[in-house]
Amino acid sequence: MRRLIVASVGILLVLWFIRYHHVNQGHLLTYSENPVVWYETGDTVPYGSNITYYTVRDLNGYSLKVQSAQLLEQKAFAAKYNVSLDDLIVQYPYYLILESEISNENNPSEGIGLDMLILRGLDWWGYCSIRETIDANQEFAGSSLSETASFQVPLNRKATIKLVFGLHPNLLTADRWEHFEQEEIWLTQTISPIEQRIRIHIK
Repeated sequence: MRRLIVASVGILLVLWFIRYHHVNQGHLLTYSENPVVWYETGDTVPYGSNITYYTVRDLNGYSLKVQSAQLLEQKAFAAKYNVSLDDLIVQYPYYLILESEISNENNPSEGIGLDMLILRGLDWWGYCSIRETIDANQEFAGSSLSETASFQVPLNRKATIKLVFGLHPNLLTADRWEHFEQEEIWLTQTISPIEQRIRIHIK
């Protein structure tokens, strides 16, 4: 009986930790203690010596420019990129596609971790959907874009890539979904020592 009680308490502590981390993670992604610098869609944003979420990879020499943003329903996304709905690991009803340019001036590293790019709203957040990003960029699949979510650009080159974020209706109320293009949305590129945010404008 004592072992059962100890095991139950242990499970409750694990569940509490998961819930605590999830709730506070969203809070930390929105409210930063670090200086925040804002950029607009169309701006070229160097990584510099800043780091991304959960990684200290050296990205100095890389830069990111979000060129445009488009919201697609699930069927429209599948048709546009020739993807079978059955092949989608998570079938999000909506996808936000950020057509972006990534440049590499002088960095020989293994590339940018796309899963460390965070899409933010005032009260919601989400990571780049790697499987769907690969589906939307078949010209890079298996080479510079890998299943490990790393995107590498050769030295002194630039490449255009479509970053895909799966969105679930439960993130917002029905009224806010109807006016989604009016939502305040940004892409968190780096978090420390400077948090760089790129405002997203949906066309």
